[in-house]
Amino acid sequence: MATMAEIAREVGVSQGVVSCVVNKDQTLRISNETRARVESKIIELGYSPNVVAQSLASSRSGAIAVVMHDIANPVYGEILRGASKRPPGREWPCSWAMPLPGPKATHDWRG
Repeated sequence: MATMAEIAREVGVSQGVVSCVVNKDQTLRISNETRARVESKIIELGYSPNVVAQSLASSRSGAIAVVMHDIANPVYGEILRGASKRPPGREWPCSWAMPLPGPKATHDWRG
């Protein structure tokens, strides 16, 4: 997977320019020609944003974690159902864990 640095190097622009194009940031004036070259290189190299890096930079993971005592209790099912709902167009991973003796009891649920 390509990085912003690789795209910037290939196009001959700074990483900031690539970042502005990727994030559709209008604060930096970028010519239509440069924007088109960056967008073309993004497609050519198959760039996709690194969500882990974004999470670290913003201090926001966009994830929901639920730790519950007993999944058999119907209240916890309702809590999980509510936690799994998210705004349209948002992919928020929802993970739940239940402390049990013995092997790790976690489930990664991407509904």
